[in-house]
Amino acid sequence: MGYRNSKCECGPNLHLDPNDETSPCVVERSRIENGMFIGAVECMTNFSWKMNPIFCPHDEGMLSFPTPVLSSNSFEKMSIEKKPRGMSAYLHKIDSVEEAPTTDAYLLYNLKGGIYYVKQSDYHNFVHYWCRQERFGSITMDLATCEQYSLTLDLDFSSFKDTGGLPCTSIIPLIESTLKLQFFPHVKHFTYIIAARSGGRGFHIHLPEFVIGHDDYILFCHQQSVPLHYVIQGNGTYKLDILQNMMLAGSGKPDTSAYRAMEMIYVDEKETYSIDFRSKTLLEELTRLKKSFKRVKHNTDSYFRKFLFLDERQAKQHLLGFMMPVVTPFPPLYKLSYSTLISNTPSESCHVEDIATFTYKRTQDVGYISKGKQLLFDGSHF
Repeated sequence: MGYRNSKCECGPNLHLDPNDETSPCVVERSRIENGMFIGAVECMTNFSWKMNPIFCPHDEGMLSFPTPVLSSNSFEKMSIEKKPRGMSAYLHKIDSVEEAPTTDAYLLYNLKGGIYYVKQSDYHNFVHYWCRQERFGSITMDLATCEQYSLTLDLDFSSFKDTGGLPCTSIIPLIESTLKLQFFPHVKHFTYIIAARSGGRGFHIHLPEFVIGHDDYILFCHQQSVPLHYVIQGNGTYKLDILQNMMLAGSGKPDTSAYRAMEMIYVDEKETYSIDFRSKTLLEELTRLKKSFKRVKHNTDSYFRKFLFLDERQAKQHLLGFMMPVVTPFPPLYKLSYSTLISNTPSESCHVEDIATFTYKRTQDVGYISKGKQLLFDGSHF
């Protein structure tokens, strides 16, 4: 550590042993001050990075970073990890999909063809470090390998004319009306986040309080493809895409920027509240809404209300975290599913539809997989 290829890589930092250039270069002792972890930073080789991951500052100066870890029951309580680990401790490079664990892995891909996996049990730690990086890599998650993930709707814009410009915000009330028709009266309230990228006209609609399995997600999008289809006169068309993979928070394709939150909206049968992330500072918005948001019995568990009582730093971090496709550490309010039936004959009921067939290996008999047409909110088939 501190010495590789006959060249010292400690930059301006001192060696632990000033008379030995091969000894580790140390900035300061590790400690916690005012809730901030300050690490003893050592320059490392590729091997030592894997064995003991922590960032090497070279000439970037002293490393210090907060490590907030929120429990699943509280937004307000914070704890500090005793041994912070770098992001690459959780990200595993593989040569093929078959090398990934079959029951405990999220598959990730970068745009250069690299394949990685993160253990599901490690994912929230990985997200913590991923969201804190100033520069993100372009990585997508294979949604089909997720047991469940937060509901995200992708509205793509297409036009025969110039596709540049801002997203058409006039369709947001139409989107909200469609969601209300779908969710009320099965739920008392819901929160959705509208995200867009600079220079793009498409939208992502994130509903962090809902989780859904991938097969049910495909059926949900099929059912909503007509209601969520909008023709912008003289401009183009918005239509719902069915996502097979999704860029991680902060990731962007070549020559495009990442999706960022524009607005967060709370809806119940009587009230609507919104936080605009474009025009005002987040702190001002949180302060304003704390005074005006009406707390009633049915909305105390809403993500919107919990978000209001985060401090500004926490709010920014969690806002970025909720741009992830997978479920956050916070328990979801609603588990969406469709009833699933497996039989040896095609369905004859008008209440279900056949979505797939399969063949039994030994008998060569054909099996049919059918899904109910009614969206369920109680998790009974989740």
